[in-house]
Amino acid sequence: MLRKTLYLIILIGTLSFSLVAKAEDKPKTETIPPRATKAINAYVDELVQKYKFNKTNLTKIMAQASYDPKVIHWITHPFEKKPWNFYRSFFVRQDRIDNGVKYWLQHKKLFNKIQKEYGVDPSVIIAIIGIESFFGEHAGTYNELNALTTLSFYYPKRSKFFRSELTEFLRLTRHEKLNPLLLKGSYAGALGIPQFMPSSYRNYGV
Repeated sequence: MLRKTLYLIILIGTLSFSLVAKAEDKPKTETIPPRATKAINAYVDELVQKYKFNKTNLTKIMAQASYDPKVIHWITHPFEKKPWNFYRSFFVRQDRIDNGVKYWLQHKKLFNKIQKEYGVDPSVIIAIIGIESFFGEHAGTYNELNALTTLSFYYPKRSKFFRSELTEFLRLTRHEKLNPLLLKGSYAGALGIPQFMPSSYRNYGV
């Protein structure tokens, strides 16, 4: 029963992911502007005023953020933009289902507690982390600060969105006392085993 449920959740989740990706407009490569020093300085001032960041500390952090051309490449040539048949063969595999069942049983007490307190079926959580990071094995190799800074100041097409995510990332690391220079994620700024954006952790994390 566990295997059948997990198979169906993975199948539905993967199909939805594929259809959303297919519906998006084809991304266009943006011209890379010179380093946006003034814009970054203004951004620091904004966060200091709005969220009471320490200006000296935040300036040092942002000064160490680097432009990553690979981030621009992948955001304009997304791997996720593939047809359904590709995703089906990639995600709906026996090893993924077996590992999902194993992960489910290993953390059974925690999943039961989550279901009791929040009403979330364990199969949904397991399917998400199975698809997004293969149960934590592939949670991203890109420097999170570099990725979000690159997308915030060197990718005009969606700079507003990514700048808001950069802000949430900086607020998240401050609140959790994490070093923003060391965290890894996806090229698009997703973090952790569920590969959620920083705003999702900030708004929905418990």
